[in-house]
Amino acid sequence: MKKVLVYLTIMVAAVVMNSCGSDDNDWKTAPNIAKMLCANDWRGINHFQYRQLGEWRNSNTGDVNVVMRFKRDNENATSGTGVQLEFTNGYMETVSQQSEFIWTLSGSQLRIDYKAGWNSVYTTYNNNEFNISNTNFHGLFYTSGDHRIEFNYNSSNSKEWDKFIK
Repeated sequence: MKKVLVYLTIMVAAVVMNSCGSDDNDWKTAPNIAKMLCANDWRGINHFQYRQLGEWRNSNTGDVNVVMRFKRDNENATSGTGVQLEFTNGYMETVSQQSEFIWTLSGSQLRIDYKAGWNSVYTTYNNNEFNISNTNFHGLFYTSGDHRIEFNYNSSNSKEWDKFIK
């Protein structure tokens, strides 16, 4: 009887732990992520890194101030278009570069393909490479093999898009 009780206790503990863990990942569906991406403009920093001898190292190119806007055709779409603006400084007065992009959520991956000839980027949302909420969007974008971008954005409702987008 003791063996059965111990076995039952272990099984209940396993079920409770498993169900608690899955609650943390309930938001990680393509429709939920698409909704959060499109709910705000995203403003923050891109920090560039490269892999050398198996370790990620910070690039000497400096951080880039970024504002991104994601759009979709309808409230159920898990893909769409957008614009990324890069600024020369944190005051975001002068655009240094800009590109329209196409974004797609497929499988467990967010992919962004830029129209300005920039490298495409991707991140995977089922292994915590990025997190998104109503106020924060941060994680890692990967480009070609040995490069990645550590990004950290906050929600922002930029009122000056018309001033920058040509």
